[in-house]
Amino acid sequence: MTNGIIKKAGKTTADIAKQIAKQVALEPIEILKSAGSQVTGREKPGEMSVMQQVMTGNGKVQEISAIEKAQEEAQTKRRIEELEQELKKLRGEREEKQQSYEQKVMGEMKQGQQEPQAETPLVEPVTRRKRGMMGPAQKKQGTKEMGKMVSG
Repeated sequence: MTNGIIKKAGKTTADIAKQIAKQVALEPIEILKSAGSQVTGREKPGEMSVMQQVMTGNGKVQEISAIEKAQEEAQTKRRIEELEQELKKLRGEREEKQQSYEQKVMGEMKQGQQEPQAETPLVEPVTRRKRGMMGPAQKKQGTKEMGKMVSG
């Protein structure tokens, strides 16, 4: 079974190699065909580049008739009107949202003013008591250190 796969793979690589060899052999001929027009800068009179064909419409000048022009203008006007109506609709929706928001805020403010404040006494902060002895009995820290340094 594997031998069959390997044989098929070998055949396809050989076929691919032959095909590539043919392309490489024919490539210089293709280059020479286009080299003449590239060197001289001239093209055959019957041939136009793709860009020229697109721009000129295959050599024909396309004129827009009055009927087509009128249809195009009417279509453009309809589209502009549709867009203006859509803008009006969006502006109206925005104004409605703004009004409902303002009414909501005003209602909350009125409710806040109407409710009497709860009569809870304010809690005063409790301060910490000082540690150690108070008044003249308290020793100064600086003199204690100085005494140790002198005697020691």
